[in-house]
Amino acid sequence: MSDPNLEANQPCSQEEEIYLTNACGDDTCHVSEDDLDKAGLPYDDGHFPLTAAEAAQLEEETTFFDYTWFGGYTTLWQGRKWLSPQLELAYDDPFWGEDNGFASEWDVLEEANSVLVEAKAYAEARGGSAVLDTDFPGRIVVRMRLPFAA
Repeated sequence: MSDPNLEANQPCSQEEEIYLTNACGDDTCHVSEDDLDKAGLPYDDGHFPLTAAEAAQLEEETTFFDYTWFGGYTTLWQGRKWLSPQLELAYDDPFWGEDNGFASEWDVLEEANSVLVEAKAYAEARGGSAVLDTDFPGRIVVRMRLPFAA
């Protein structure tokens, strides 16, 4: 299912990007205190792996480009912690069910690429980036990496 008019798939392997928190903002247990200490990244007890100021910036759901995104995700990428809201567009995912508004995987890919263009512009204007991930079964994910506010 390749079309030169669509953005190239830009998956991020676990080696490149590590989820620090899940969609609810809870610790994923993918890094230890030693890992963050070695990287020189701060964290607070009770908010690990984030600081209290970083944790305060999380939202379970947030709206971008007329879609509701999961806002609790944070990642460790290129030696920095990032807010990593993600949009999950399903085409054959039992969790999301049949009524997703898309007729096929192709329709989802087209919509995801359309959203990716907007997400890239938004994220890059703030010093971040956006990627498209097709490694999930039955869905395509658009994820932004946004710097935490100082």
